[in-house]
Amino acid sequence: MSLKAELGRAIRHHRERTGLTQLQLGEAIGRSLQAVGNIERGKSFPELETLEAIAHALDTPVREFFPREDPKSEDAMERILARVTALSPGEREWLDAVLAAILRRPEAQRRIS
Repeated sequence: MSLKAELGRAIRHHRERTGLTQLQLGEAIGRSLQAVGNIERGKSFPELETLEAIAHALDTPVREFFPREDPKSEDAMERILARVTALSPGEREWLDAVLAAILRRPEAQRRIS
């Protein structure tokens, strides 16, 4: 699937999630119904300003419109974030120190580079 098609599908998904019609989204971003339809069908690629307006109208970060390279990695990051969020401030400080120590190790530096 092309990037335009994936972007359009994601925009449609978020528009439908918010309950807006194509016409309502078009009005919110200053574009026509046809323009919104063409974007959602992957027939045209929106300009950056239009994409930002769409994201604002749908209360969605722009990054959510683009495919993720590795869903497993994203899932792991979400689990890690949830676990870290549940920690006390002191535990977070300790975890930060542990991570900093791990990242200072030579083998970790090679993986990061």
